[in-house]
Amino acid sequence: MSETNITILVSTVDCRILQNSRLLETKLHKNLKMLVVNQQINNHEKLVIDLPFITVINSTTRGLSKSRNIAFLNVKKGFGIVADDDVSYVSGFEKTIRQAIAEHPNIHIFTFQIETPEGGAYKEYKPKGFAHSWRSILRVSSISTVIHVESVKSDNIYFDERFGLGAKFPTGEENIFLNDLLKKGYAIRSIPKPMVIHPKESSGSQITADLIFSKGAMFRRLYGYGGVLFLILFVFKKQGLPFSKKGLHAFQCGINGFISYSKS
Repeated sequence: MSETNITILVSTVDCRILQNSRLLETKLHKNLKMLVVNQQINNHEKLVIDLPFITVINSTTRGLSKSRNIAFLNVKKGFGIVADDDVSYVSGFEKTIRQAIAEHPNIHIFTFQIETPEGGAYKEYKPKGFAHSWRSILRVSSISTVIHVESVKSDNIYFDERFGLGAKFPTGEENIFLNDLLKKGYAIRSIPKPMVIHPKESSGSQITADLIFSKGAMFRRLYGYGGVLFLILFVFKKQGLPFSKKGLHAFQCGINGFISYSKS
């Protein structure tokens, strides 16, 4: 039996992947390849990577979800590892993925753990594997996901291009994507093993007005008008009591996003 094809699907902007030598030095082969989508936003120079088993697509499009979808469209078979240009992979990551695929032959989407460069956990993880629910997917980062691209494409499920960096609503795209998969009947399995390395600090961890605006839109997209309850809980968790001055301002930002999505 031939080995399953796995492709690392890297989204980069303005050739930034060239600054990440560790990612480019990932040991690849005919059944573990890399596809890089380079969006030319400020630097219109085309990205060229002359390394075996790496394919580059240069695009004048904008938006992280758009980049992810371009990558999906250019994978013909097998699994795709969703990646950004600032990640690298732990030793033995390919074996970890293949073991999960072999042990769960009916699962088409996996999530793994993220490590920091210092070897610590990127976030708190459960010690045992489990089947994801609508609630647990809210804690998933896109770079921890491995997806059977053929299956997802056959059901016409892609990232919502209104969400993600570079879009109107700059966060929440991975949660929406996974929720769409759950609603379609896909099982999503959490594997309690590290796969990818990423620094602890990231833009997604900073609570800004733009983030709360985007969260408001995300909750509307996920849960309809009932999403306002999730927005209240989010504001309470991140900013304190919703009726405090700080909480009221945050809630208003979220409601603005909620309404803005309804009009989009």
